[in-house]
Amino acid sequence: MLTGVFPIVVLTRKTAGSLTATEGIFRDIGVERIFSFENYTQEDHMKTRGKHEELLKFLCEVIKDVQFHVEKIPRDPVKETAERRKFVLNYVHEADMRAKQMEEEKQKAKEKAEREKVLRQQEEEMRRQREREEQKLQENLRRKQQELERLKEKESEEQKAKELQARKSSGAKKPNRFLAIFKSRNERSLYPNLRSQE
Repeated sequence: MLTGVFPIVVLTRKTAGSLTATEGIFRDIGVERIFSFENYTQEDHMKTRGKHEELLKFLCEVIKDVQFHVEKIPRDPVKETAERRKFVLNYVHEADMRAKQMEEEKQKAKEKAEREKVLRQQEEEMRRQREREEQKLQENLRRKQQELERLKEKESEEQKAKELQARKSSGAKKPNRFLAIFKSRNERSLYPNLRSQE
């Protein structure tokens, strides 16, 4: 206990509500001394012997309890005050340190989340950059292949044209023997005198 005084709970309306449940609540939080009696109220201010006896019994029990605690533990008010002050200061300091630690952990978690977010963004940007570069590379490769195919086709056409030209030029240089024979025979038939001269 912070003050060294044990708490006493007094229930002055034991006929109202659930007395057992109320006493159970206080016992659950550590209260050992619970007194319940009917006190005088504005609605019930009739003086009765039972109420007097319950009130006097309660006061007597409280005095006995206080006397027991005073006699059991000799108390030094100055020392107790210093100890209570030390306890309170330590409690406040620890609470402050816990709050600072929680704040630091929260800040670290936030910074970590920010770093992870930036890292994910950088990775995504790098992935997109790689995709763009690969796309450009594929496009360049496709253009080069198309250009190479065009060059091959052009070269093939030029080769065919050269071959055709070569055939034409070779055909003009060589005389056609069949045509020459035909011409010579025709000339003989047209010019019979030419044969006799021969």
